[in-house]
Amino acid sequence: MTADRWLLPAAAYDLLFVSMVLHHVADTDALLRHFHEALAPGGYLALADLEKEDGSFHDHPQGIAHHGFDRQALMASLQQLGFGDLRDITVHTILKERGKEIRTYPVFLITGEKA
Repeated sequence: MTADRWLLPAAAYDLLFVSMVLHHVADTDALLRHFHEALAPGGYLALADLEKEDGSFHDHPQGIAHHGFDRQALMASLQQLGFGDLRDITVHTILKERGKEIRTYPVFLITGEKA
């Protein structure tokens, strides 16, 4: 999925919530810039996605651009775009059987406010 498929009007939203989408987008920086532009001043972005993983999460990896994210690096990118009051937390852990073991895949939530 490319960021140009997202056509949100500028300064129109008080909240954007994006769950388990970012890892499907190749140019995440462009999409995050678009989200920043789409938020009204004082609006919030909430991103939920996978922690960086080894590529074993998806059974069929077609359309997967990233194997999760390093949340500190993602927060640094958001800060550079002008988001403040950034916070992160692990909100869920997905369990999947992989071979003879159960693997854990943490899902984080990052929130930030457009200054």
